Amino acid sequence: MSAQGAMTDLELIRFVDDYLQACEDRELERATEALADVVSLEFPGPTRFADLHAMAAASSGRYRWVRKHRDHYAVGRDPEGRTVVTSRGRLYGENVHGVPFEDVRYVDVFVLAEGRIVEQHVWNDLAVSGVLDRRG
Repeated sequence: MSAQGAMTDLELIRFVDDYLQACEDRELERATEALADVVSLEFPGPTRFADLHAMAAASSGRYRWVRKHRDHYAVGRDPEGRTVVTSRGRLYGENVHGVPFEDVRYVDVFVLAEGRIVEQHVWNDLAVSGVLDRRG
């Protein structure tokens, strides 16, 4: 999984969507193929990870599983000319107490350089929504 050469916006969106799907499916080795050798994965808190295995380990105590309704993508460029792909939508899943949740807003921003993801910035309402603390 890598972005090669000049890609259309649709190909860039598919590249990021494939990465997100691999992450959701916990196919971390496949998802890692989309990442640059040096990457910054920033999650709410802010919490930063340098690889997907550390990210997955840290999330294990927050929920049993989570997936995304990926409702909208946008492609642009940052001031340095790097490609930026934004994914916006809604999270759904099950918290650690076995209680399902849905419709929690998220925004993921991906910065790509040389056909790989060099930065992922994640914003979501999981903590403020209260869904992670709900009990049966």
